[in-house]
Formats: sequence, C-alpha cells, structure tokens
Amino acid sequence: MSETRLSRAELATRFADRDWITGYLPAVNRAVSARVFEGGLGAGFDVDDFGEGPYVIVVDGDLATDSDLVLDTRDNSMFVVTGSLRARNLVFDRGTLVVVERDCVAHFVIGSHGDDNAGLVVGGNLRARGVFLDGYTGIEVAGAIEAPVDARGFCLPDDFAGIDPRDAFVAEVLRNGTPDIGALRAHVLAGRDPYAAGRSPTG
Repeated sequence: MSETRLSRAELATRFADRDWITGYLPAVNRAVSARVFEGGLGAGFDVDDFGEGPYVIVVDGDLATDSDLVLDTRDNSMFVVTGSLRARNLVFDRGTLVVVERDCVAHFVIGSHGDDNAGLVVGGNLRARGVFLDGYTGIEVAGAIEAPVDARGFCLPDDFAGIDPRDAFVAEVLRNGTPDIGALRAHVLAGRDPYAAGRSPTG
C-alpha cells in the first residue's frame, strides 16, 4: 500500500473524467488536500488512520476488508473507491459522502444525517443483507440494489411495507415498534444480527 498526497488541483487533473470531481468534491473545504491510496486497500489498514476529517480520500483500486468500514466525520468529507468495495458493514454518517465506482458489498449498509452531507453513490451493484437510511439520507445506485431497503423517503424501494418489524427484527433494534438507525448501527457493529431468527424482512 502506497499513499500519494495531492493538492485539489492535482486531484482534479488526475481524475478529470470522473463525475465526482465536479459533482461532489466542491462540497468539501477547498483547503483540504487529497490522500490517494495507490492500488487499493486490503487487510491491514485501519480506518481510524483516516482521522476525524475533514478529508478527501481516494482508494485508487479495490477496497476489501473483513472489518467494519465506519466513515463518520463532523465536517464535509469525501471517500472514493475507484474499484469495488467489500466490508463487513458499511456505515456513513454526518459529513461523509461515499463514492464507489464499481460494486459495493457489505453485510449491512447504514447511513444517516444526509442533511449534513452523508450519502452513498454506487456506480455498479449494491449487495447487502439490509440497507437502512434515516429520513434525511439517500443513495444513488447505477446498477441493481440486491438488498432489502428501509429508506424512509427519497423514492427508494420500501421493502418493509406490510411487514410488522416486531416479527422481522430483534427487540434491541426497535424503538416504538420501528427499526432505529442508532440502535441498528450499534447492534451490527457489535457483530450481532438485527433480524429475528437470522432472517431478512423480505423472508
């Protein structure tokens, strides 16, 4: 794994053909330079090394880890994978926008506080056992969404319609009878299954 530091101008030149350069990068403070991880990231990297942000991180290649990928910054940040992303769980929150140019695969995908900047853009397919988003957070997927989705808005499929959450989820992730984003996040990051009897809400 090698790392290259680029100014914003250098980043824009190197990735000039990417939509995220003009579409999403301007939301990040111009004073923030970019860290580019050449050739992708595999086992052995620590997400805590990315810091608290704000940051612009580009993984130029695939990212594959058996650990959780938690991207949660107070200020607007961007995390880009030019290949495919595979993680145990993917969590994006508050200021972090995640862009995956190819496929994104995780056990669970959880996003919240999209009104701050958080979001997920996938150029390929999104595959997970569940995608949970609060009412302020959206995702864009160019390919297929191979997962049950609870999006609470943003014109995404509502795979929870007509299903009693008390039959599909363990009690620990429910608040007032519905799945709670914070409780779901804590539950899956602890390595626990949020579904009752290990089944998804679509059966």
